Amino acid sequence: MRRQLSGPGFTLRPPQAADAEPVFARWAADGQVLRWLGWRPHGQADQTRQQLAWDEARWLKKSAFTWMLLPAAERHPVGLVQLLPQQLDGRPHHLRLGFVLARAWQGRGLMRAAVACVGEMAFAETPELWRIDALCDVDNQASARLLAAAGYAREGRLARMLMHPNVSDTPRDVWLYARWRGSAGEPPGQPGAQGAPACAAGRSAQCEPQCNAQCNPECNPQCTRAPDRLLSLDGTV
Repeated sequence: MRRQLSGPGFTLRPPQAADAEPVFARWAADGQVLRWLGWRPHGQADQTRQQLAWDEARWLKKSAFTWMLLPAAERHPVGLVQLLPQQLDGRPHHLRLGFVLARAWQGRGLMRAAVACVGEMAFAETPELWRIDALCDVDNQASARLLAAAGYAREGRLARMLMHPNVSDTPRDVWLYARWRGSAGEPPGQPGAQGAPACAAGRSAQCEPQCNAQCNPECNPQCTRAPDRLLSLDGTV
């Protein structure tokens, strides 16, 4: 996996020791941001520092790949994207996606672009990769919308699959979303048909211009494009 990536208005890089304080302040201690993750908010920056050191060690072992997300002109991360191999040996054919975005940076389309960037790179540069999937709590509607907009197809519901301690003391049901090489008839690394903005029939007349220009969920409830107010994806970071 490439360690350094860039997209329109952002860069992605592995975690660094100096990230601990800003990460702690921006999301690792924020229970609302971590609502759909499998770990509780950190009580101090040392916990965050240990987490980031572990993420960097997993880069070296190739057991997980974590990129810190930095918008243009921003010195410190505002979120992260992660791919986690789903087998213990050999080069992975199956990765699991996870992401988290600090509250102040939500609603800008930043995470949607970062997820697309990482997925396209992974398929383009890893010939043996056939599948990227994600687990999304059944009540995490924002993540579900973003995954659909990014070309991930909903494959089914998994009962009592993940622990989300910030929501419940018992395992939660999740949706399984996935993209695979050649899905939806598209070349690897290109969003499938599920992710194309689409304004369906039934929109109101006053919304017609906006819906013709771009998918607008506020005027079209059938629109599949995500508003990108997502907090996090479940269970992988």
